[in-house]
Amino acid sequence: MSILVYVDQYQGAAKPVSWEILGKARELADKLGTQAVAFVAGQGVAGLAQEAVEYGADKVLVADSPDFA
Repeated sequence: MSILVYVDQYQGAAKPVSWEILGKARELADKLGTQAVAFVAGQGVAGLAQEAVEYGADKVLVADSPDFA
């Protein structure tokens, strides 16, 4: 089991609430002994994936495509 958090972003900038939710997911994952996983979709979102790790994600799933711009 893991906790999945969708990182809501617009034009490459994450909405602050995404990081708040990821922080709470990190706390819960630690209590449950599981992973906090972030999902980032968009175009050119590699930087957001790195930010997600900095905000506590153990793993980041990325869907990077012009289709998601």
